[in-house]
Amino acid sequence: MPGLFWTAVGQDIFCTKICGKIIESQFCLVILDDLVRDGVNIPNPNVYYEYGLMTSLGKHIIPLQKDGLKLAFNIQSYDTVKYTPRNIGTELDRAIKDAIKLSQTPDAPSLKPPVSERTLLRQFELAGFEPKDRHWFLDDVISDTCFRGFGNPDVSICAFVAKVDNADDARTFLEDTGVVILRTEKERQKREELLKTSEAQLAHIEQDPTTVQGLLVPTFQVTNRYEGPGRYAISRRKQELEKTVVQTRDELQRLEGIHIGLIIDPDVNRTALLKSATKLLAAHASFTLVSNTDDHLDFAGTSVSLNPVEV
Repeated sequence: MPGLFWTAVGQDIFCTKICGKIIESQFCLVILDDLVRDGVNIPNPNVYYEYGLMTSLGKHIIPLQKDGLKLAFNIQSYDTVKYTPRNIGTELDRAIKDAIKLSQTPDAPSLKPPVSERTLLRQFELAGFEPKDRHWFLDDVISDTCFRGFGNPDVSICAFVAKVDNADDARTFLEDTGVVILRTEKERQKREELLKTSEAQLAHIEQDPTTVQGLLVPTFQVTNRYEGPGRYAISRRKQELEKTVVQTRDELQRLEGIHIGLIIDPDVNRTALLKSATKLLAAHASFTLVSNTDDHLDFAGTSVSLNPVEV
């Protein structure tokens, strides 16, 4: 029966090269990066086969999903690490560190495992916080750092949250905190200038709309009669400026109250880390340092549990 013979050989070769490595691995990484042709996703069947095998073997899996790519319907609800060319290194480093810790056997049964990325995201969501993505106005500030962005629209809280599980993480946190402070100040300056310019243009339009041709869309022609296309263009530009002013004021307000959330593993020198972090933030009143206490983080009265959801 040659058909069965060749099938068996093919299976043996596949399992020797792929299945065997999956079985022996400490954790697994899956790149869910389908080919897109004419706007249609074309999945790689080998990848999904391997993903299923990893799941059946109970392996800790790091599924990488290219931002903006749609997954197959039966795994769309699964957690993935969404990446862009800019943040792939940071996201992968973070996920691998979590995987190593979560897939290792503790030296002592009493040791409490570190807070996983999944637990962190779930508990923030349950507390009313929204994880921020690349469309967030502060994404450029933290996208390649150890921080994740969260916001709670109900209480106007803006938070940068980082996990520190060891001495290397502590050094990275302090380095990234300095960078985040610098970038945040630049974002503040940009918005202060934008607000000043937009308010001046808006006041100019309201005072004398027939003399503001330079402030309007290039195709606009000012008319002495202030009607027809001229009136429409002025009205549209005024609406754009009003929207910009409101949005910029809101963003500036959020920049005045940023929480730096710090989740510190018990094995890390907590006192030394908090001392260094406090020193970094001392000259920046818009930042508030918040660290975990008794398995939770408190943001201005809003508490986030750091314990896995009990079943």
